[in-house]
Amino acid sequence: MKKIAAATIAAAMIAVSTVATFAAETYNFGVYMGPDERDQQLKTVLGAVVKYVADIEKVDMKLKWYDDEKAFTDDAAKGALDFAFTKNTDPFFLLVTKLGYEPILGVSLFDKKTARMCLYSSSDTKITGIDKLKDLRLATYKEHDGYYPLRKMFGDKIFDGLFKEVKMNSNGMASLDMLAKKEVDLALVHEMNVFSLKLFNPAMTSKLTELVCSEATVQPGIMKHKNAPTLLVNRLSSVMESAHTSETLKPYRSLMKTTKIRFFPVTIKDFDPLIKLYTDAAKSGWDKDYNKWLAAAKK
Repeated sequence: MKKIAAATIAAAMIAVSTVATFAAETYNFGVYMGPDERDQQLKTVLGAVVKYVADIEKVDMKLKWYDDEKAFTDDAAKGALDFAFTKNTDPFFLLVTKLGYEPILGVSLFDKKTARMCLYSSSDTKITGIDKLKDLRLATYKEHDGYYPLRKMFGDKIFDGLFKEVKMNSNGMASLDMLAKKEVDLALVHEMNVFSLKLFNPAMTSKLTELVCSEATVQPGIMKHKNAPTLLVNRLSSVMESAHTSETLKPYRSLMKTTKIRFFPVTIKDFDPLIKLYTDAAKSGWDKDYNKWLAAAKK
């Protein structure tokens, strides 16, 4: 038995951990954030947590950072990732419904455990009705999570010249940048991007008008593979849930404080709305129309 220190909000307390012998030589924690992802704070925190857990359990754990979705999902399909995290709903849906992964932790930012997908305009763009959108340029995500919400909001109208032009981006901040530069008139983005702007560029958010939003849902979180060792899963979950108060992770506390990064326990049931959106879209043929949507948009 070995005693380790773990912090609580009030004070440090002592916990006892059994050092186990794990079957695998190396355990991999795969993270896919997209080629243009700017969230270095989260990358730093995850790296520190993985190293801490590896030191505690005397096991080799590696953080694998992906900027290519196919490489990430291919490794997941092979069972090469014992733990996985992505903020993107397309690969998250694939992993939890097809590839044997189970969500164990959600990620809260800016004190928000749930968030919406919202359509924004510049405050100086006056929109009096849907018919006015046909004269406007839209920036959105090129993945399904930029298409399904629009399809749900506006139906088949998105194929009938609803927007003058559609431009695709790999992340929401790029779309908001385009909106600020007047390169587009509308941006469909995850509202976490707007929360981030309120913190780092409040002047920019004052120029945004929220038009319409999807329902708030828990966002894609941290997953474990079905064969991941239970002891390692429990240890990782425990460390991450208390990361923001951990004395061991104190050097990273300022990073976590800035965006109020928190990890909280979840189950697959917490993602029912997201899974229902994707499954209903498949039943309605929306996924087949997705290629039509891509072809019509300006890349």
